[in-house]
Amino acid sequence: MKNQKAIILLFIANTISGFSQGISLIAIPWYFVDVLDEPALSAYIYFFATLLSLFWGPYAGTLVDKYSRKTIFLLTNVVGAVLFLSASIFSFQLGEAPIFILAALFTATFLIFNIHYPSLYAFAQELVEPKDYGKITSYIEVQGQTTSVISGAMAAILLKGGNYDLGLFNLNIAKWEMSNVILLDGCTYFASVFVILLISYKPTVERNIENNDLVSRFKVGFNFLRERPYILLFGVLSFTVFATILVTNFVSAPNYVKNVLKADANVYALHEVFYAFGAIAAGLFVTKFFKRYSAITGVMCLHFVCGLVYLIFSFLFEIPVFLALMFLVGLANAGSRVLRITFLLERIPNSVIGRTGSIFMIINVLERMSLIALFSIPFFVKNVQFSYLICAFLCWIALFMLYKNYKPIANLPLNE
Repeated sequence: MKNQKAIILLFIANTISGFSQGISLIAIPWYFVDVLDEPALSAYIYFFATLLSLFWGPYAGTLVDKYSRKTIFLLTNVVGAVLFLSASIFSFQLGEAPIFILAALFTATFLIFNIHYPSLYAFAQELVEPKDYGKITSYIEVQGQTTSVISGAMAAILLKGGNYDLGLFNLNIAKWEMSNVILLDGCTYFASVFVILLISYKPTVERNIENNDLVSRFKVGFNFLRERPYILLFGVLSFTVFATILVTNFVSAPNYVKNVLKADANVYALHEVFYAFGAIAAGLFVTKFFKRYSAITGVMCLHFVCGLVYLIFSFLFEIPVFLALMFLVGLANAGSRVLRITFLLERIPNSVIGRTGSIFMIINVLERMSLIALFSIPFFVKNVQFSYLICAFLCWIALFMLYKNYKPIANLPLNE
């Protein structure tokens, strides 16, 4: 594989910044549900963050295709460092992290993700040859989810604190305040900046940079998909598991854990750990397992699995079952993402990958906003298990539509 040193440094930088991002994205929603007892407020903040990404996402996609992916990756970490370190200073001065600070940081993290991951995959596409697209997407998934396992375990410890018997000695950890969590996040963003500066590489593909205006650049991506409707169809349908998991993780899960399972922060953090273990398994084995079939078949199977798990969540309220099945949710989401991205990288040129990705994201954002609005209705706040039932049907609808359009999608040509 070409550019191995650059790939290693890219993964190191992504791991450092992703570690405390994972802690923050667990800690902030749990803080609203457990400390403030405001599950609806958490849903409203997530809705607002998703709404902003609807406008930011298309612009982010044009930036990914116009500028150096390394520069974009660097600047997102600089912005994250400045925001989180400034917020930590302000929070320490006040003696606590105000709600508006936490809401702003949660929103900022989502907006950073909107450009971080498109630039990450576009950067990876530049670093390796087409024959290695499956490998690089799997490696990214394993790296990202391994980081999630560690950050999820740390979140469980930091949110609750306590005494931990490690055999040779006992470790007594005080419960962390949100101000300390914010400071940790800012420091890791800052550390990532220095690692990214060390990356040096030679692109494996040449890009024709377009210098026209924003609307014209965006139209190029739109026209590419309009002329290839089955790429658009596959990109949208294969995103369904991702949409439902984002919404359930940030809107439904904190409320479900506290008020349905009657559990504490440890269970909430551990559900992310089990999810991450499933995602790691997907990164290691999914492409190998479905190599004898096809990416479409794999995505269909994983949508069925995720829908079945959601159905079980709707009727069976046991903590061990919830945690064990989160492994399958992680497997389904990460597996479908690896297969989906590999499929699209093989069929969409590097010069438009950012803009086509932003179109998929717009559609996915609209789907998530609809679900957030629905699940914020008092009925679903009080009966959160029914939100999982709806998500089950959405996964199966996507599965059915992929099945109906299997042949034309499977016959889509590869990049020349």
